[in-house]
Amino acid sequence: PSEFNYKRYLKIKNIYLQAYVDDYAWEKISEKHGNKIMIFASGLRQNLLKLLDKSNLEKNENAVISAILLGVSDKLDPELSQQYASAGVSHILCVSGMHVGVIYMIVNYLLFFLSKGRIQKSIKTIVLLLIIWLYACVTGLSPSVMRASTMFTFMAFGHLFERKPNTYNSILTSLFFLCCLNPLIIYEVGVQLSYSAVFGIVWLQKPIKTIYKTKTKVGKHIWEIMAVSFVAQLLTFPFSMYYFHQFPTYFLLANIAIISLTPFVVGTGILYLVLSFWTWTHEYLSLLLNYMIKSMNYVVSFVEKLPFSTLGNLYINSTQLLLLYACILCFAFAILYKRKFYFFISLFSISAILFINLHHKNKNLHSHEMIIYSINKGYVMDCICGHTAYTMGDSTSLLDNKKHEYHTENYRIKKGIKNQQQITDDFKNKRLYKSKNYIQFCNTSLLVVDNRIYFENNTPEKLKIDYLLIDNNPNVKINNLLKMIDANTIIFTTNNSYFKTNVWKKECDSLKIAYHDLREGHKKIML
Repeated sequence: PSEFNYKRYLKIKNIYLQAYVDDYAWEKISEKHGNKIMIFASGLRQNLLKLLDKSNLEKNENAVISAILLGVSDKLDPELSQQYASAGVSHILCVSGMHVGVIYMIVNYLLFFLSKGRIQKSIKTIVLLLIIWLYACVTGLSPSVMRASTMFTFMAFGHLFERKPNTYNSILTSLFFLCCLNPLIIYEVGVQLSYSAVFGIVWLQKPIKTIYKTKTKVGKHIWEIMAVSFVAQLLTFPFSMYYFHQFPTYFLLANIAIISLTPFVVGTGILYLVLSFWTWTHEYLSLLLNYMIKSMNYVVSFVEKLPFSTLGNLYINSTQLLLLYACILCFAFAILYKRKFYFFISLFSISAILFINLHHKNKNLHSHEMIIYSINKGYVMDCICGHTAYTMGDSTSLLDNKKHEYHTENYRIKKGIKNQQQITDDFKNKRLYKSKNYIQFCNTSLLVVDNRIYFENNTPEKLKIDYLLIDNNPNVKINNLLKMIDANTIIFTTNNSYFKTNVWKKECDSLKIAYHDLREGHKKIML
């Protein structure tokens, strides 16, 4: 529960079926060449990546520039990616409007001579748009790039016809254009973050800038970056809390340095790729680029290591998400337009958020439940008592922390788990008793049947339990088990074969015994 819904993610991508076959079980009978533009863009990206691989860039620096310039995040080390997220600058590692803007400015400057007459301006606009959309294709047409490219397209046409386009109209028109191409794109996290950030920047950056005025150019530059970072974070942090359950505390400090460096990194990276045929640039530009990116990584690492750099384990539900946005928008309206009505709505929204949060925490504090997670080839079970979780499962799943935390972490955050204790041996306290494969938690009993358990047919009395969990593909029959065990419900883990599980299900149906297959989802037992 509460884990990443991969099925929904594939549905948004228009993928509804998956199949796995062995190498020898299929044969290629024909092929389609696909979109020629995308094939060309993909080939160009691969060639550009090869040029970066041949440079003097170190591993992490190569990964960062590949993500910044070409939208390739496969090279990024998970630890480095987490550092950028904790520092509040992970947006730099995604090709966004800033990157497209740098490309636009560079190409626009290089075509300065095409500024006389309608024909020259038309040629300049066509070249600009071709390069921008080719870059968008090369970087994989991510939502933020498509949004920025669409907006710059409107801007370019506005300059051509000597009209100043309305920024809000450009934002909404670009969103409408993307939704026409794929209506489900509105559900993508990248689209939600990108549009909320750009809307906040367009709407609130100027009012924030006017609050404080500096006399020096450096001070003005720093204040502008702080204003942009603040409003972008203000309009995106509800989504960050909802999807990622964290908030970077020192995002302003990190963004001042990183946003100042990024245009130079992008410009130098483009210059290196364009002039890569020249040996001199291959040597010195790559060294300069490596030094700049290393500086960025140092700043990110420094900020990430500061105490309380990230507020983690934050949880809000969808209702609180909507109320939080209502609070932010109405408070901004109240300040900008001096309306008490919006202030009261904002006050009501924040009160509702606090009430829901208090109710949620009180419910978690008094909750007692057993939950068995649906994990591939294994099982993990949490016995939850208030803010404490006792974790048990098969040895393979418990040893693979990355695997089982993927399925369990979000639900533990939702339940407000502060203390987690992994139980592998026999254990006993006031609420939990575990002896080998027998578990009792708050008067609810569960027995695990696997290959390590052997039963005798001459058992004098049936063992009465609430749940019987069958794991590790044991060679047993339900009918024989029920001669020795009186179970209310039988649970089958994903560690059993499909064939045996189906046989057991048929036996349960004939015996009218309730059962649950973890392949179909988790099993929650409220106590």
